[in-house]
Amino acid sequence: MWLNGAYVGYGTDSFTPSEFDLTDRLAPGSHTITAVYGGDTNFATSTSSNLTQVVNNSATTTSVVTRDVPENAVVGGIPARVLRMRDEPRTLRWD
Repeated sequence: MWLNGAYVGYGTDSFTPSEFDLTDRLAPGSHTITAVYGGDTNFATSTSSNLTQVVNNSATTTSVVTRDVPENAVVGGIPARVLRMRDEPRTLRWD
């Protein structure tokens, strides 16, 4: 497997599906992915058509929670608010 002309890895055989985590290599922009089979004594080499993958930049935000929330709370949003509780706590601590 090749990404932007750089070798990424290989599958052990042609019968077992292979997967490659390209997350760290896919910065925003256009990327070309190519699969190459090196061939053997029975089969000729083969190269796939190029697959172009466009990765868009996403907006990010940072928020800070300035007050205590229950330890089992799922908090999100700006301003931060309790979205839901994971599991009911056996006891609530208010320090």
